Amino acid sequence: MNKLFLKLIRDLKLYKGQFIAITLVIIVGAFFFAGFSTFSKNLSEYSSEYFEKTNLADLWVYYDNITPIDVQKLGEIDGIKNIEGRYVLDANQKFDDVKTTLKLHSLPQNNRINQIVMIEGNRPTDSHSIVLDTDYAKEHNYSVGDEINLSTAYKDITLKISGFGESSEYTIKSRDTSDFPPNHKEYGIAYVSEQTMSNIIGENIYNEVVIDVEDGLDLNLVENEIEKSSTNLHYFYTLKRDLNLSYKQFTGEIKQQEELAKILPIIFFLVAAIITFLTMSRLVDSQRTQIGIMKALGIKNSKIVTHYLGYAIIIGFIGGLVGSLLGSIFFPKIFMDQVRAIISLPGFEIRIYYIFILIAIIFSIAFGVLASFMSCKIILKETTTESLRVKPPKKVKKILIERNTTFWRKLSYSNKLILRNIFINKKRAIYSSLGVVCCVTLLILAFGYKGSRQLLIDKQFNEVYNYDLRVVYKTPIKNLSSDIPYNDINFNTLAQTSVVITNIEDKKDSNLLITNKENNLINNFNKEGNILPLDDEGVIVAKRFAERYKLSIGDSLQLKLIDSKYKGKSIEVKISNISEQYLNQEIFATPKLLSNLGVYYEPSTLLIQGKDPTKLDEIYKTFNSMGNLKEVKSKNEIKKLTEEGLQNLYNMIVVLIICAIVLSFAAIYNISVINITERIRELATLKVLGYQRNKINKLIFMENIFITIFGVIIGIPIGIALYMLIIKKFTLDNMVFPITLDIGSLLYPVIITFIVTILCNIFLRKTVKKIDMIESLKSIE
Repeated sequence: MNKLFLKLIRDLKLYKGQFIAITLVIIVGAFFFAGFSTFSKNLSEYSSEYFEKTNLADLWVYYDNITPIDVQKLGEIDGIKNIEGRYVLDANQKFDDVKTTLKLHSLPQNNRINQIVMIEGNRPTDSHSIVLDTDYAKEHNYSVGDEINLSTAYKDITLKISGFGESSEYTIKSRDTSDFPPNHKEYGIAYVSEQTMSNIIGENIYNEVVIDVEDGLDLNLVENEIEKSSTNLHYFYTLKRDLNLSYKQFTGEIKQQEELAKILPIIFFLVAAIITFLTMSRLVDSQRTQIGIMKALGIKNSKIVTHYLGYAIIIGFIGGLVGSLLGSIFFPKIFMDQVRAIISLPGFEIRIYYIFILIAIIFSIAFGVLASFMSCKIILKETTTESLRVKPPKKVKKILIERNTTFWRKLSYSNKLILRNIFINKKRAIYSSLGVVCCVTLLILAFGYKGSRQLLIDKQFNEVYNYDLRVVYKTPIKNLSSDIPYNDINFNTLAQTSVVITNIEDKKDSNLLITNKENNLINNFNKEGNILPLDDEGVIVAKRFAERYKLSIGDSLQLKLIDSKYKGKSIEVKISNISEQYLNQEIFATPKLLSNLGVYYEPSTLLIQGKDPTKLDEIYKTFNSMGNLKEVKSKNEIKKLTEEGLQNLYNMIVVLIICAIVLSFAAIYNISVINITERIRELATLKVLGYQRNKINKLIFMENIFITIFGVIIGIPIGIALYMLIIKKFTLDNMVFPITLDIGSLLYPVIITFIVTILCNIFLRKTVKKIDMIESLKSIE
């Protein structure tokens, strides 16, 4: 076996603690890289295959009503490959504890667009069968063959469940932008045959048309042709795939994973490179005599360099392989349950993409090789004679603090030694502190993220939502029932409808909430935290929406009303205020503002605030027993559902904290070992002079404390910057995390970093204790 390879193995054993520490950091970096990349790639590949297999529509066209003959005529437009009409309506169910809504679709016999993937049972083939989505069925313990009673605006009907299925049209089953994460218990998707739907509504018509367009065709051209061909029809608007609510939310989740795969692993790889540089610098420096002998024996510099690069290659390969395998296999499993609770993924299985394992190994080796090369190139420039000589000591100059003689005299001899050593080895101290900087940065990100998550919940449900119950009626509220316990509640009314904003680039859809100016049960706030009152001159929009489309107060919005009553009528409103909205990102307007524009909406939602908290259960039961209601939902139920949906982020916080601690421990451990190794003769001398062990420990470990303090000072602003960057990356159209850092989010990272430093110091006491005074002092010979 090659002698240099044997030497490499022997050195790895000798410095095993340091090399294990480097390997751990590389494992963490590779874990994050392969984990995020594998998960996002799996979701991306799955979605592409799923959408293609089920032929997800390119366009959704909405009408008040349209006949099958008119649909057939639309199919003659150039570029349309497939076209299907369907009728969609809301059906309601009442259970003991909840009222639910099923979005009921008619299903063409030869369904080619938005095809259903059957999980169990059969498609609805007769006039008495229905297919439910699996999540809704699971929530209500339905089995194939059970009967289901539905109430619609047309008639009540009893159907038999023929099967359970999923559609790529509803990968995320949200009712609207305000319903995230989705509530599978109260909202579901269902399909019936066209014959069944005709029996329900009393005629054979459609109110939606789904279209599959030829590949590569400009959707805008097709949309314009549809509008022209629909002038004599009850046309509302056209929605492209990119604006489909479920599609937007699903692709947004994939983009988040991809963004994190680009940011977090680089931090760990850089720290691994820094630690490798310091370790290899120390190793090369301690073996300069051996390098001189190798040169004297005629071994070429290139072979010597290759030998020392071998350390990085072995460590990088092991760390990259182990980390990427763990990331590819276990990372998706950590978050899969939470993802499945939000996203419908029939037949989804995690695949291992070996390309990510290869890339992780290449990255791991590349960073280490570069660091190793930088560490040994200086000594290789020396001549053979210079390498064989003892390295001359560094010239000691007065440090800056030393020039302040009054302060310097007050310091103990030990503290003077510590400060001198730090400033003599400034580069090493700076490089060493970078590991601490990265640890603090990641911990600030983790705790800041946790704080943002909690603040979002607190602000939304304690400040924005000031009500206790949200009651939705099946029909507009004409007169409130005499059964309402007026003496026990404060209440206000609300109307809600969907609109499409047509004067922005992607014609975004949104919720328009219509309520009176006196409604204090749902609030808007400006960035200073002051309540924004509604007025009759304009609307209030969300800050996220305004920033995305570069809108400001006074700008106009063109709103197309998605309501059969107004048949796609457009109105123009001005923005009167911009609010800090965390969930839902809605538009607020007053009834008077809309009535001035010829639009009249009757409220169908009642917001209720209990005067006595002890009577809330009784009030809930009173409303839930009424037959003319679509749903009764408490604020606590909405809050609980939101918290469950954000659980995925909580898991990420835990993983980040653990990995940051591993990184910090590895960095500080290597710093300490290098410090001890470089000063072994000095420490042995102090032992001979009678220095007590605790004082010698102090020399080493107080230096680590100073380096940690420096790292914390630098790490805090970098951590804040990274936190703000990641929070913005995680911002969705319907969910905005507030950017805030409380004292705890900054204090906990600092405390944890110092605890890790102290633990490292305790762990390395044995190393100092084992210093052999005689051998250390003779080593120069």
